[in-house]
Formats: sequence, structure tokens, C-alpha cells
Amino acid sequence: MPFPFSTRYDKLLNAIITPDNHQQALLYIQKRILEDQGDNVVVENDWVTYKGSTSNLRQSLFGPVDSGVLTVVSKNNRCFLRYEIKLYRLFIIAFIMSVIAELISIGSGDWWFGVFAFLWLGGMNWIIAVVRHEALAARIAAGIDDLFQASPPEEDDDEKLKSWF
Repeated sequence: MPFPFSTRYDKLLNAIITPDNHQQALLYIQKRILEDQGDNVVVENDWVTYKGSTSNLRQSLFGPVDSGVLTVVSKNNRCFLRYEIKLYRLFIIAFIMSVIAELISIGSGDWWFGVFAFLWLGGMNWIIAVVRHEALAARIAAGIDDLFQASPPEEDDDEKLKSWF
């Protein structure tokens, strides 16, 4: 899936996800997405998927996102929350709006206006979506850690900076 149309986040979980509590983690993810007004939320085998938003507001978290998939994966004896979103609609709408802006400005000789409109509409909305969904992935990962009451791994005293005072 090509960048920037698809973006993936991997968040480290401090909780240990086993086959016994895996379904409980997926149900928690489903609950959080529904609270944030995700639409068509489905818990399948090992993942949670959603498509779009139930809100028609522009500032909806899931408004610019076509679909998303959340999974809990194990890698190198650690558990991660993997979150992938698809943003095709965002770029299609930005492209159409920039073509319209280019057609309007063509009479004035400002050929760069359509390019600027696409970079502004597509680029800025992409940045906002990426930052907001990065924060969503972090909140869900922290919620899973809280659900299973996992604390961060303790560090060795030798590696901490010692104070002279």
C-alpha cells in the first residue's frame, strides 16, 4: 500500500497479550473506536476494522479516513498495536478541488495556483490526519496497558544518569 495513501503505526504495548486475553483487547479497541464515532466497526479473527465515520462534521476524527485496521501483533517477544489507515478519499477530494481552483484561476495566468491548492488542501489535511491518528493509536495502546494493568519495564540503575547533588 503506497505512502501517503496508506499509513501504518506500530505502538509498543507494555501488556502481555496472550491467546486468553487477545479477544478482550480487540473488544476494547472496538469500544474505543465506537466512542470516537467510527462506522462499520467489525471485530474479526485477529483484527478490528472500521470504515469511515458516523459523524458528518468536518472535524470528525474518522472523516478523512476511508478505512482502518487495528491488530495486536507479537514481534521479538514484544506485543505491538499495529494501526493502518487508508486516506484515498482525502487526496481525491483535494485533487478535484485543486483542479477546480486551477480552472478558475486559468484566466488570470496564475498556473501555479492549482498546484498550491493541492499542496495546501492535500498536504495539510494529510498532516492533520496523520498526527490525529498517531495520537489515537497511542491512546488505544495506553488503554490496553491500563486494561491489563501493565507497568513500563524497569530500567537498570547503571544506565540512569546519576546526580552529583
